[in-house]
Amino acid sequence: MSEENPNPNSQDGGNGGGQQPNNGGNAPATPPVAALFEKGRPDWMPEKYWVDGKPEEAVQKLAGAYTALRGQFGKGKDAYKAEYEAERLKGRPAKPEDYKFAAPKEGLPADIVLLDKQPGADFKPDADKRYVVLDEKNPMLSFWRQTAHASGMDQATFDKGVAMFINNLAGDVPTQADLKAAREAEYAKLGEQGQARAQHVFRQATAVLGEEKARALDGVVESAEGIEAIELLLEKAGGARFAPGDVAAASGGQSLEDLKAMQRDPKYKSDPAFFRKVTDGFTRLERLGLLKAKH
Repeated sequence: MSEENPNPNSQDGGNGGGQQPNNGGNAPATPPVAALFEKGRPDWMPEKYWVDGKPEEAVQKLAGAYTALRGQFGKGKDAYKAEYEAERLKGRPAKPEDYKFAAPKEGLPADIVLLDKQPGADFKPDADKRYVVLDEKNPMLSFWRQTAHASGMDQATFDKGVAMFINNLAGDVPTQADLKAAREAEYAKLGEQGQARAQHVFRQATAVLGEEKARALDGVVESAEGIEAIELLLEKAGGARFAPGDVAAASGGQSLEDLKAMQRDPKYKSDPAFFRKVTDGFTRLERLGLLKAKH
C-alpha cells in the first residue's frame, strides 16, 4: 500500500491548479501597467499627459493632476476664494494713486498729440494734428484710477482705458485745418470781404477795450452772428463802420514788410508784448489771405 502525499500542491501529487507554468526561464511576465498600454494611449488617458514609450510617466502625471484637483476642492470655499483673489489682484498697484499716467504706446490715432500742460501763446500747432492736454487732475481720470483699482487692473490694462478716454476726448478737438475751414465758412456769410470785416471789428474792439480784454472776444468774432452783433454795438458807440476794400485797416495797419522789420528789432526776442504783437500781425495777414499772396 503506497503512502499518500498529504500536500495536494506538491509537484509529486496533482497540481490542483496550483502548479506554476513553465516560461522557459526567459522573459518575466508582462507588468500590469505596461499591459494596459500595449496598443498605445487608451481613450481614457488625456493626450496632454501621454508620453510615447513611457506609460508609467503618463500615469504619474495623471495621478498628480488628480491629487492637485482633490487638494483644490479640499481647501474649502474660503481658501479657494482667497487664492482666486490673490491671482486676480497680483498685477494691481497698492493704491489707486500708484497708477502712472503716460502717453499710451498703442491705441491712439497718429493725428493725436498729447500735451502735459496748456500750450502758451507762442505755440505753433500743426494743421493736421489734434492736441489733447492729459491733465492728471481731470475728474474723469481720477475716477478711472479708482475704478481700475477696484477692478484689480494692472498698469497695462489701465493704460488701455486711458487711451480710450483720450480718443473720446480728441473726437471733440478740431485740428487747425478744421478751425480754418470753419472760420472761412463764417466769413463767407459776411460777404466777399468777410475776413477783412471781422478783423475790422476786432481792431475797433481793441481800440475801445484794450488789446487784453478784446482777446476775450476771439471766439465771438469768428462767428458771423457774433461779428455782426459786436459790429452793431461798436457803431452805436461811435465806432467807424467797415468800408469795403479797407483791407489795410483791417489788418491792423501793418504790412508783411512792416512785420518782417519788427522781427529784426531786438525787442522781438526780449519783449514778450512786442513778440506777441508781431505774431498777431502775421496771424491777421494769414486770415485775410494776404500773407500767402505776398509769398
